[in-house]
Amino acid sequence: MAAVIGTTAAIVGLLNTALTLVQQIRSAWDRVNGNSKALQDVCEQLDSISTSLELVRDESRLHTAEVEAQVSSITAVMEELKTFFDGLRIEQEKSKLRQFGHAVKSGDKDDKKLAGINSRLSGARQELVLRISVVHVGLTGNLQDGFQVAQRVVMEINENVKRALGTQLRIAEMLEARSLTTAEVVTLREEEVEELGLRYDQSSGARQSGDDKTAGAADETNNLNWHKNTTGDDPKLLVGNLGLDESEKAAVVKASITNSKFGKGLGVTVGTVGKEGAQSFNENFWRKW
Repeated sequence: MAAVIGTTAAIVGLLNTALTLVQQIRSAWDRVNGNSKALQDVCEQLDSISTSLELVRDESRLHTAEVEAQVSSITAVMEELKTFFDGLRIEQEKSKLRQFGHAVKSGDKDDKKLAGINSRLSGARQELVLRISVVHVGLTGNLQDGFQVAQRVVMEINENVKRALGTQLRIAEMLEARSLTTAEVVTLREEEVEELGLRYDQSSGARQSGDDKTAGAADETNNLNWHKNTTGDDPKLLVGNLGLDESEKAAVVKASITNSKFGKGLGVTVGTVGKEGAQSFNENFWRKW
């Protein structure tokens, strides 16, 4: 229970911050001169980001540590975007005093920088959509006794996900592939347990495989494999890069966090935080809730 409460409290705070940033960036966007493609792309991106975040805010059953980590990553990029627009506004106000207007034009320095930030924001949103799609809503049980799925719950949340994101929950797609059934609770078959990645070795917490070479081994492609751990309150996990210049190309960061219990105030970030967003990230991420 502590894990659920801690994760929910942390993600609600992050969502409020992120949605406030969306409003602030939109306001700043309205005051910027220019009609470059990057400016228009940002406007469309903010609509998509807002819809995704509102879905997570309104559906508490999507409040997992993995989803929270990606909301945190999105928030960090938006902090960077807000800083960019604030600086651009100041520069444009100075330009007006010098009797000429500074506008963002396609291909200029500001336009390229904005396009880079927007590209990372788009990637962060796509990762959020992916993490939402693999949330195991309506699932109960264990390996010994078997897993059951509340079919009505899955389909109800799946409709909200489809409406907001245009994609489906993986667990809903799996149920739809079955023969039609009106059962409220569906027991997962062995192959479905495997498909959802629910089969973990009880001693190591690692995913079992039919291949003896990989059975019981952690995924070596992950930067972090966090399995069967218990923390106190205000745990913070940062997996990735902090304060990189936009010219630096960071490798993709991956983490697996499963079968763990977290105290209140959980904070998880998996990804890269740019140089401009690093200060704001540090001020917010490490604080206690």
